[in-house]
Amino acid sequence: MCVIDKSIYVIPLGQISDIKVGLQTGDNPSYLYKDPDALGSYRIVDHSKILSLDQLEKISNNEELRCKIINNGISNDLFEGKTIVPYDKGGSSDIEEGMLSNYYSPTKFYIDWSEKNVKRIKTLTVRDRKRSEGQKNITESEEDKIASRFQNIEYYFKRGITISVRGLYSPTCRLNSCSIFDVMGSCLFNKYLSDEYVLGILCSRFCKYMINCYLNNSVAVEVEDLKKIPIVMNNKLNKKIIEDFVKKIIKKQHKDTDYNYRDNEQLEIDETVYDMYGLDTELIQECEDWYHRRYPKLVLNY
Repeated sequence: MCVIDKSIYVIPLGQISDIKVGLQTGDNPSYLYKDPDALGSYRIVDHSKILSLDQLEKISNNEELRCKIINNGISNDLFEGKTIVPYDKGGSSDIEEGMLSNYYSPTKFYIDWSEKNVKRIKTLTVRDRKRSEGQKNITESEEDKIASRFQNIEYYFKRGITISVRGLYSPTCRLNSCSIFDVMGSCLFNKYLSDEYVLGILCSRFCKYMINCYLNNSVAVEVEDLKKIPIVMNNKLNKKIIEDFVKKIIKKQHKDTDYNYRDNEQLEIDETVYDMYGLDTELIQECEDWYHRRYPKLVLNY
């Protein structure tokens, strides 16, 4: 635990949460689907075959069922034949339209988590995949190598925060879909604090300033960088203020995914975060000036 002064106590995010990278299927085209307007060449999903929110929550709230589905897939008789679930693959942002993918953004990607597919993901070798693709340049070392990385499975179908770690505007953070997450859409699972409070900090200007100026000034934030973010633990009043504003944003985003939170609640969140971390006027101005230089399109759009 670190002490900034007598009233502000911070703990590195990595000590109060688990931050994990997700599944690497080894053969995305065989398992993934997408919405028609999503980027990429995956097959278009049939929404009638996607599990509902209630069905996903049933999996999440039943530990025995959750573990069974993670390891064996979804049987055809379990959810009326539905086997496709949301796949958190990271969120794209449309900066020209002023949209930054934070807080809540429904995923546009899906994975068929059928029993057949899960078995294939866990057993498909690089050799077999290349042969199915008609390739012949197979080395001896690849013969028995599993194509996928079936990793951190104990966190699948759990509520958390998806973090997109690549791109100029990274990290962007939003509530996950309580399903499967990708290697490029790392997920954060809080142990002691609310998702809403941590989201408010992660999406604040000050947090972006800390990450880009002191932790990693590239366009590719690493999990180890995220673990170092200092989180204020002892300010209950500001914590409640941030939670309430984040809940308001998410509620409005459920009705309108393009809701302009940055011109409304975000201003209040940024001001609260500055106060909570004890920044004086000079430091706040430094952070604001940096933000304007770093993200001119975001500033111009609002």
